[in-house]
Amino acid sequence: MDRISGLSDELLLKILMLVPTEVAVSTSILSKRWEYLWMWLPKLDYCQRLGSGPDCERLRCFLDRNLPLHRAPVIESFRLEWYNPRFKPKNISMWVLTAVTMLLDVPRMVSLPSLKTLKLHCVIYFDDKTLQRLLSNCPILEDLVVDLREYDTTRELTVVVPSLQSLSLYLPYNSVTDGYVIETPNLKYFKLRHNRNDHYCLIKNTLHLVEAYLDVNLPDLKSLIGSITSVKHLAICSEAMCDEGLVFDQLEHLEDHDHIPDGMEDWNQPSTVPEYSVGSYNGTFGFVYMDRISGLSDELLLKILLFVPTKVAVSTSILSKRWEYLWMWLPKLKYGHRHCSEPECEKLQYFLDRNMPLHRAPVIESFRLKLISSRFKPENINLWVAIAVSHSLRELEILYESDPAKPIILLSSLFTCKSLAVLKLEGDILLDVPRMVSLPSLKTLKLVSVRYFSEETLLRLLSSCPILEDLVVDLREDDTMGKLIVAVPSLQSLSLYIPRGYVIDGYLIDTPSLKYFKLMDHNYKSHDGLIENMPYLIEAYVDCCRPDINSLIGSITSVRRLAICLEDMLDEGFVFNQLEHLEVCVCKDHSPNQLFRLLKASSNLQGLHLFFIEDDHNNNPHGMEDWNQPSTVPDCMLSSLQSFKWSLYTGEPKERDIVVYFLKHAVHLKTATIKSYQWDVPKFEMLKELSLSSRASTACQLVFD
Repeated sequence: MDRISGLSDELLLKILMLVPTEVAVSTSILSKRWEYLWMWLPKLDYCQRLGSGPDCERLRCFLDRNLPLHRAPVIESFRLEWYNPRFKPKNISMWVLTAVTMLLDVPRMVSLPSLKTLKLHCVIYFDDKTLQRLLSNCPILEDLVVDLREYDTTRELTVVVPSLQSLSLYLPYNSVTDGYVIETPNLKYFKLRHNRNDHYCLIKNTLHLVEAYLDVNLPDLKSLIGSITSVKHLAICSEAMCDEGLVFDQLEHLEDHDHIPDGMEDWNQPSTVPEYSVGSYNGTFGFVYMDRISGLSDELLLKILLFVPTKVAVSTSILSKRWEYLWMWLPKLKYGHRHCSEPECEKLQYFLDRNMPLHRAPVIESFRLKLISSRFKPENINLWVAIAVSHSLRELEILYESDPAKPIILLSSLFTCKSLAVLKLEGDILLDVPRMVSLPSLKTLKLVSVRYFSEETLLRLLSSCPILEDLVVDLREDDTMGKLIVAVPSLQSLSLYIPRGYVIDGYLIDTPSLKYFKLMDHNYKSHDGLIENMPYLIEAYVDCCRPDINSLIGSITSVRRLAICLEDMLDEGFVFNQLEHLEVCVCKDHSPNQLFRLLKASSNLQGLHLFFIEDDHNNNPHGMEDWNQPSTVPDCMLSSLQSFKWSLYTGEPKERDIVVYFLKHAVHLKTATIKSYQWDVPKFEMLKELSLSSRASTACQLVFD
């Protein structure tokens, strides 16, 4: 058991609170010890500023499913920040209600006896009394921020809170507020940004005020300034002059701001020098305290830092001397992201140039770079990679998107790195493998949309990887290669993607140890495809547009799991004796005939899934229109088929007939799962219609997702 897992739940939760909630949730896959630990987190932060539609949909489903199961007796903070219409008000209300039930609402009968901090940013108020009603029921409120919305219609803003110690108000220029009344006898900090000049302001009873920040556009400052003369710290920016006669006896620190750079042009030397005294404090103070985390060993602290993004780990260097150089021992480094701005890219390049040569970890287990800018120069990138290689680099991942006409050529020493076990390259990279290449430890190689210097480049690289097990080759659109040859005796997993616009003469695959094979051949142009020697193949995914696919299918008949989408019909005569799970894409006109031809060839089939390839999601799936009930029932339906699933089901008559056929003839069927194609499919009617059909298996459960 690792040392972190041996810590108490209390300490582990404190560690998880240092990382983003998303990262904390991901620890559930580590072991049983961690599986439900994150559900006790008292602080939850979900933010999707730049999330894609699918990301937001996944998050919505996650919250719907997991928030009701959250185990923390008290949720100390619950933060939601989204910019996507997929998050519906009803879902958000349900999540907030769930958080409230674990100790948060504001109806007429309102009581918030424990509320100490309240922040209202650009919200809409039901009426003028809403805020006043809320504040009057917060007996121990200490910190209040009110940032009015543009064009807010609140006429009068009243803040009367005896317990309040900190108040920040922002009134935008285009709000229609007439004015505000503030009565806060215990206030110590006051911040006011007030951009209109036709409001009234009434501030009472601020005898204990210590610090104030005023950015105002009021023509009459006297009443406002007169109420804060007891402050010790004052920052002020105003277009109006302060009246004479005001006295700040206790003021120690003053900041005078101007909105315009030449605001001091009208200065004239005063006739008398202002009198002021400079007080000093000769005492000393300090903290005799060390938090429990800082007291842990370097080894354990580094494991904790590995849970957070590298950027966050680097930022811990400012915490104390204890943390200053700790991050430099990190064995895993990840820099850059897809949405990096130009200034951020420049800072990152400067940071890496300065710090990579100083990195102290004897072994860099992984070095990941996501560089989306022409600011990252090839010579800099190669320098960083060379430094990582000198630290016995185990895993290198580079995504580089810049000028396609000027791809980066990686340094030759990378291809003789004896420690490298994983290499992943993507984007504007020209793969030029030197003649002296040796990667004796490489087990995983992923090449996505890279360019190849010559036809021999990939062949030379693969022939120098004696223990390679996992290979992904995703060819670049509009690129060219003569013949693609993959001859790797040790290979166990191969994924190959040939896009429509790729110019290729053909491919030869000779992989006697292969267990998983994925082929996406979307190139309609005539090209050879020869697959040899796959006696141990267990699983295959074939999405192929080539007209001649029989030789291809003939080489994978030993599989146990098969997902298939073919442009043309299979010949009869194929036998899949070991096939247990079959997935068939039903986007083609011949899909029903293809489906039943495969069923007849798979006498031991246990699971069937009908689906649509992602590229076809934008079209209405009517590929099953040509279906006619077969004259004989496939053997697998009478002897072995136990599960049936249809994804993106539309409810069209032909589709309904096929589902009814399976329910009627699959003797050993245990589950039939139907997932609708569109949100507006009438689920109840569809479920009712299918549930009334006869079933050959009395144990069959019909599930509508």
